[in-house]
Amino acid sequence: MGQDNLHSQGTYIDEIDLGALLALWVRGKKTIAGITGIFLAVALIIDLLMPKVYEASAVIRIGNISGLYISKAQSLQELQNLWALITAMKKLNLDSGLKKNRSYLYDLGKILNADDLPDTNLVRLRVRLNDPRLAKEICSLVAEYFVLSNRHTYNKEIALIDQRLKALEKDIRKMTSAAEIEARQSEIYSLKHKLAAAKEFAVVDPAITPRRPLDANKKQNIALALVSGLMAGVSWVSFGEFWNRRKASSG
Repeated sequence: MGQDNLHSQGTYIDEIDLGALLALWVRGKKTIAGITGIFLAVALIIDLLMPKVYEASAVIRIGNISGLYISKAQSLQELQNLWALITAMKKLNLDSGLKKNRSYLYDLGKILNADDLPDTNLVRLRVRLNDPRLAKEICSLVAEYFVLSNRHTYNKEIALIDQRLKALEKDIRKMTSAAEIEARQSEIYSLKHKLAAAKEFAVVDPAITPRRPLDANKKQNIALALVSGLMAGVSWVSFGEFWNRRKASSG
């Protein structure tokens, strides 16, 4: 019984403390709002001063011969290859700064990003820069570099399959054994099916010049400033009340 009374008294005291704390925050709402406003203003100023970032993207089809010619992981790695970016920059005459400042390579690595499009033979290349036209040009060149560098070996394998098919069709005319003819016909059918289903490397959705900058960071910064401002305001009001009570008790 006594323990129940103690528990109920403790709960009652906690409720009083919580109620008093809420009342304190209500009284200090102007201070909390002011501090939150300062945080938001700083976040907006930072956003205005930061350079705008534009994103251009292209969707690329991976070659297919009875399955993906190269894996998704290898495709993503090749698309984000720094040398592919440098090759594109050379074509645009933008590589002059590379010889003067090697540390610039680290920043270049942040420009390229590639994503897997699940359940397809497609991947997406993304290029982010503060120049929308340049973002589009680099995205197009890197996508083209990837497609052409893989299409060469892909076409070689297709040519080998085609040669094998023609050789089988030529040989089957000379055969007399029914078993051999059936085996060759089966292989011919398999090769024809493979060629019919094959898909070459290609850019299926080319990059276009982005019209608007990315605003994901802006929204995130504003949300972070709002939460931080509220926490700072509440902490300031609570600490002020604690300090005043301490001074009053010590006096």
